[in-house]
Amino acid sequence: MANGNDNRQKRNVFQEERFQQDMRLFVDSFQLKEADKNQMWKSICNRKVRKTSSSIKRSLVTAAVLFACVLILGIGTNAATNGRITELIREVCGMEPDSAQNMEQEGTQNIEPESAQVIENRTPESEVFAPPLLFCDETRLIFANSRGMIIYNRTKEKVTATVDLQEIDCYYFTAHSLATRILVEGNSVVVFNEKNKAVQGKAYVFEMAESDEPDTVLNLKPIEIKKDPSLAKKWQKTMKKCYVDTFKHVDIATICAWQEGKADAVQYSEQSFLWTSEQGEHYMSCLLIERGSYKLYTVNTETGKADTRQLVTAVPETVSEQTEKENKLPRYQYTGKDMKMKAICDYLVEHEQETDEEEFPVIPAPVFYEIVKEDGVWKVFGNFWCFSYYKNGNTLEEKGGDAMSACFHLKKKDGAYKVVKVERTGDGAEYGKGIEKFCQGHPSIYKKYFEDHEKQEERIRKKLLRQYVKDNGLDITQYHQYGWDPVKLFPEK
Repeated sequence: MANGNDNRQKRNVFQEERFQQDMRLFVDSFQLKEADKNQMWKSICNRKVRKTSSSIKRSLVTAAVLFACVLILGIGTNAATNGRITELIREVCGMEPDSAQNMEQEGTQNIEPESAQVIENRTPESEVFAPPLLFCDETRLIFANSRGMIIYNRTKEKVTATVDLQEIDCYYFTAHSLATRILVEGNSVVVFNEKNKAVQGKAYVFEMAESDEPDTVLNLKPIEIKKDPSLAKKWQKTMKKCYVDTFKHVDIATICAWQEGKADAVQYSEQSFLWTSEQGEHYMSCLLIERGSYKLYTVNTETGKADTRQLVTAVPETVSEQTEKENKLPRYQYTGKDMKMKAICDYLVEHEQETDEEEFPVIPAPVFYEIVKEDGVWKVFGNFWCFSYYKNGNTLEEKGGDAMSACFHLKKKDGAYKVVKVERTGDGAEYGKGIEKFCQGHPSIYKKYFEDHEKQEERIRKKLLRQYVKDNGLDITQYHQYGWDPVKLFPEK
């Protein structure tokens, strides 16, 4: 028994020494000053963990080490280690991807709701690409979404300011005709719209100021509003050459390597930004969204050495909950005077609104081709559109849409109409056959199903959306479909 205990003690001593060596190597691997490494190591040695199994002990000690790194050396440690602290805390503690990041950031920022909405915005471009990376250098990066622009200090590893681009009507990054451009001039950024290489409207100049309060995010307002036709040529000369197609110039497999080939789990900015360091080294950067978190991917275009950094963009939970509450949309209800329209809209909402997607209300846009009364039944022929939306500042963003070519059968009782039957067409080869069947005896109506009714559909859609906005007192001015220009709901004042 004595020999067994001696062997066990020797083995425990060996494991303890080996573990200390591993921990020391772990600390030495950080890109920190020697004094900071020694301070970290001293703190680790002073921390004690109760006796338990070696695997649990190792996890607890490692967790203690990681938390010590943050507590002793500050949040900057995570940046100095290229985000490894956050990743390791998540792995050791079994956290969800955002939990470790939020541990560092929770409640650390003084931020206005307007800025929070800009930072948290993931619509609509994030379903396809990460938001556009507009500018990048060694100290700063600027990216934007359909809500606003975010200015990030790379040295301090934090968001320093935001700009509400909807407020100045300069947010056309995925539009069909207009394009929003920025020019960085020293510590100022100029924002304007361009169409066919000509400036459209006014340009807005912002000073990229930072608050004296370390945890405050500024909501910037323009320091100058001007008309300057020369801005388009300046952008063409200085900025256009900085943007390159990410898919063509970046190894997408490398970007998505940590996802083990699951490229769909990572969105990257459609364009990458070319920049040169003060030392004359040339780099290319693109923005990433991985599991809801922003990252910056940068590669040295001469050496091929790549680097991926986590961006610290979390918003305090209380502010996030407030913005979520403000953006919640009510369920749609038709309140117009057309009782046949009401019956059909009520039916469509009831049958198309998914119970698990109440936050995306379905708002119909039925296009009536013709209404015929036969044997006490009103037959409504048409194409019955339904769209789901979410609120994005002053915009109703289209989440999805579907059309149903059909004939609705209505009966009137006690002054109200009720849907008693719906004749639908099929898909593919069955599409024409279905229409032919429920249009039997009405050849002129049959032809209407194959004509262009786009203008009529837009008119009905705008009418019902205006009604929805007014009924619910919403601060909505337009709706938007990804890849197209926003459509104004109300006349310009």
